[in-house]
Amino acid sequence: MVGAGFSLAIGGVIGGLPRILGNSVAWGDVPTWGLLIGAGITAWYAKRAFDEQSKEVSTLQEQLKAQQELNEQQTPVLILQARDLTASLEQRERDDRERRIAQVSFVFTWESAGPHTQ
Repeated sequence: MVGAGFSLAIGGVIGGLPRILGNSVAWGDVPTWGLLIGAGITAWYAKRAFDEQSKEVSTLQEQLKAQQELNEQQTPVLILQARDLTASLEQRERDDRERRIAQVSFVFTWESAGPHTQ
C-alpha cells in the first residue's frame, strides 16, 4: 500500500519534470523509470511481508511438532486411564449384582395354613 502510494508520488514528480528541465530529455522514458522504482519499493515491502509470514509459519510448525510430541507422551497415560475406567465400571456392576443377590436373600415368603379338609 505504501509502495503503491510512493510510486504514484514519484510518477507525479517525474511527470512534472518536463516543465522544469525543458525538452532535452526523452520524457516518455521518465515515467517508466518512476514506475520501475515504485515497483522495486513495492517488491521490497512484499519481501518483508513474506519474511514475516515465513517466520510465523516456522513458529506454527514448531508448535505443531511440540503438540505432536506431547500427544505421543500422553497416549500411554490415556490408554491406562481408559483401562482403569473400564475396570471400575465392571467392579461397580459386580457390586450391584451382589447387592441385589443379598437383597433377594432377605425376602421371606410364608403361607397361612387354613383348616384342612379331607
